Amino acid sequence: IADELDISVETLVIWWALQQPQVEVCTIGATKVMQVEENMKAANRQLPRDTLYKVNSAYNSLVKDVQSHYSKSIREFMGI
Repeated sequence: IADELDISVETLVIWWALQQPQVEVCTIGATKVMQVEENMKAANRQLPRDTLYKVNSAYNSLVKDVQSHYSKSIREFMGI
């Protein structure tokens, strides 16, 4: 999805997190000035309307795959 939009995965992840209704602030770490600048751009990025649907669909597919292959919830699989 990030490749289709010509953006980094990090930018897409930050953008996606900020689209979630329960998220007010996204705490992001960086070790380089360039990373900080990219992270700030992600917060203000305007992406096509169907992007959120595509990301959510990919995530839901991952959840199902983890459940069927490992018999665990995504949270259990990630150790959360």
